[in-house]
Amino acid sequence: MTFAARNDVRARAFQVAATPGGKRFRKVHYWVIMIDLPAPVPFLTVRPEPRAGASSRDIQFEWQEFNDAWQVHGEDRRVVHAVIHGRMMEWLMNPSRQPRRLTNSFVVDGEALYTFGPGELDATTIERRANELVSFTEHVPDFLWDRPRT
Repeated sequence: MTFAARNDVRARAFQVAATPGGKRFRKVHYWVIMIDLPAPVPFLTVRPEPRAGASSRDIQFEWQEFNDAWQVHGEDRRVVHAVIHGRMMEWLMNPSRQPRRLTNSFVVDGEALYTFGPGELDATTIERRANELVSFTEHVPDFLWDRPRT
């Protein structure tokens, strides 16, 4: 399903079925909501830390509470630090603004930003989640969209 999110950004929503561990008779369903980015950005994931204080090889920032709450991985550390700046961290750390943010996993992959979750696609939250992806991009500094393509 393709539709326009806030600011006329093209968004897509779809279901994916996977067979974890190659088990033929067990399918797990995931929903995916994706928007196009203004320019390609190296791979980057931002998702909740599996458990507070867990030690992993994710990128660390000066704000320890953020590090305890969020796991950040990326191909280019300079881009990661450009995307995950103070204002972005504050936005990520405050999901309870009204209305409460539903999206908590963000994946930048080339010219797309997407979020996903287990279960069936909930048609009542598609537009809201797509707009939350748009809000994520609005927190990214404009100079990342103006970078020369490589």
